[in-house]
Amino acid sequence: MLTNLMGSGTSVPPSYDVSNQSVAYGDFNSDGYGDFAVGLSVSIDLPSGVDVSGTGDSLNTSKGGRVVVIYGSPKGPQVGTGGFIRRRVNASSTAQADVVAKAPCSPDPSNPTLQKCFVQLLGPSTSTPALFGFALAAVKSLENANTADGLIIGDPSANSGDGEVHYLKGGLNGINPDPATIQVIPAPSPGSANSFGYLVSSAGDLNGDLRDDIVISAPKVSGGARSGVYAFYGENVAGVGQFAGVATFSTTPPAMNAIHPTTASLAPQWFVPTDLASDANAQFGYGLSGIGDFNGDGYSDVIVNVPRGDFELDVLKPETGFTIIYFGSRYGLRTNSVPSINPKCYAFGTSDETCEPFISYLPDSTSYENTYVSNAAAGDINGDGLKDVLIGGFGRNHSSGLAFSSGVFYVLY
Repeated sequence: MLTNLMGSGTSVPPSYDVSNQSVAYGDFNSDGYGDFAVGLSVSIDLPSGVDVSGTGDSLNTSKGGRVVVIYGSPKGPQVGTGGFIRRRVNASSTAQADVVAKAPCSPDPSNPTLQKCFVQLLGPSTSTPALFGFALAAVKSLENANTADGLIIGDPSANSGDGEVHYLKGGLNGINPDPATIQVIPAPSPGSANSFGYLVSSAGDLNGDLRDDIVISAPKVSGGARSGVYAFYGENVAGVGQFAGVATFSTTPPAMNAIHPTTASLAPQWFVPTDLASDANAQFGYGLSGIGDFNGDGYSDVIVNVPRGDFELDVLKPETGFTIIYFGSRYGLRTNSVPSINPKCYAFGTSDETCEPFISYLPDSTSYENTYVSNAAAGDINGDGLKDVLIGGFGRNHSSGLAFSSGVFYVLY
């Protein structure tokens, strides 16, 4: 259990209160078994003697936040000896600790076809983190020769609230913590304090180039005026997988709601409805998820939550919340149209098909019910080959009138 992660290096540790703030699932060592990562709110260190060479200064205890990666096997999670702990197996200075910093996986001596893995502890590779691991998402590899999933890690409080996001690659030995291989995505416009990295999600293939893309929210409206959601497109440069446009993103951020001029463009996109760009109450981006190919056009799509947005169709209902689906295309996300409850699609049935954003309210919506969307909101519930979406309304009262804020959820097919 995660409460046993801390303690001395040579004895069974006591229990500590450790806040687990996020979780992501993927196959980070490409062995065919599912693994998971958990973000922690504390800055714990490793037992003395554990090899941290090649990881930079990422596990310095003054740095905020940690991520624990647990690898799967035919028998389930590989959680160390005697339970999930970070102590050494015994007091010997040469004994192997249950938790390591790098290369956690190697062929099992008793069965080389399987991987034997230790629990892995990750820390931030940059100098001013605060909540490293606050948001997590797995993403498919961007490199043809590497089939292991990568890990997207958000830290919305880094750099005085500007935020930042880390992309770590997986491999046969597990997640690689070498700073030389990590792509750090900085916040747009330093000093904006928009909590970039508050949520992260794999978006699937938004533009049909067979590489996965990601979306990142920066939902806090501040004087920096860069709040909203950002899409980053995967690319492969000389065999190295990365997200395009990161090098100039901070100094030359994208224009709001701009679309790609050509199908070859991989520039990051920044999108937020213009009427919500400065609306701190509506909270655009407090909830987002890749939802697969929702409209069946061959491109992945994205849903964004607006938990305190108002219902404004026939009557005004404050803070019902609503969601907006942005649709992928050959040109990436179509972000330059006003979201509509009856979105139009153009060039339907051709390779240039694009669809306007779709705004959706919960049925029988009530004031102050506040919609909810997780960063893994979709799955094919009815077996039709298309992803379906779960949307909650945690503030809705029970229809009997006997319970308040009991909540509700709907499936959007």
